[in-house]
Amino acid sequence: MPASRKPPTQDQEAIAQQIDNSLEAQLIAVPPASAAEVAAQEAAAPRVADGYVYATHPDTGLQVVFVQGERLPAWVPSD
Repeated sequence: MPASRKPPTQDQEAIAQQIDNSLEAQLIAVPPASAAEVAAQEAAAPRVADGYVYATHPDTGLQVVFVQGERLPAWVPSD
């Protein structure tokens, strides 16, 4: 027999709404760069890894590792 779930309380619903609003605000706050802008940035100042460079891909959230001599995309922060 399946367990019955209680409906969320008003406090729980309010917290969920605050989280949704916060995440939406974060997405709206940083407009994505167009492909042309990224290409212009990369062409203007190409950077090359001088060793292992660890970064998080902004679209996928996956960890990426660049090796020495590999060209770094514009989304990799410069240290």
